[in-house]
Amino acid sequence: MNGYVALDTWGPDFLAILLNDGSGHFAEPTMLPILGGSEVATLTDLDADGDIDIVVGHRYSSGRLVAFDNNGVGEFTEGQTLVLPNLRACIKRALHA
Repeated sequence: MNGYVALDTWGPDFLAILLNDGSGHFAEPTMLPILGGSEVATLTDLDADGDIDIVVGHRYSSGRLVAFDNNGVGEFTEGQTLVLPNLRACIKRALHA
C-alpha cells in the first residue's frame, strides 16, 4: 500500500475503502461494516506506525468515534471507541462560526 486511500459510503452501514495500486488506479473497494451508519470519516496515522488509519463518526449514536487500525497492507480492524457527548453540537458550531 502506497498511502493513498479513498473512502466512500456504501449504503447505510458500510464504508467503502479504495486503496491506490500505485499506478493512479484504485483497487476494488473493501467494505468495512459501520454499525449505525457513518456521518464523517477521516484518514490519519493514529498510532504513528507509518500507515493510514481511519476514524469514523457515527450518525445515530451521538458523539461516538470509532478508530480502525490499518495493519500496513490495507486491512482495517476496529479498535478503540470514544464517546464525546457534545461532539455533534461542537461540530455544528465550528461549521457555522
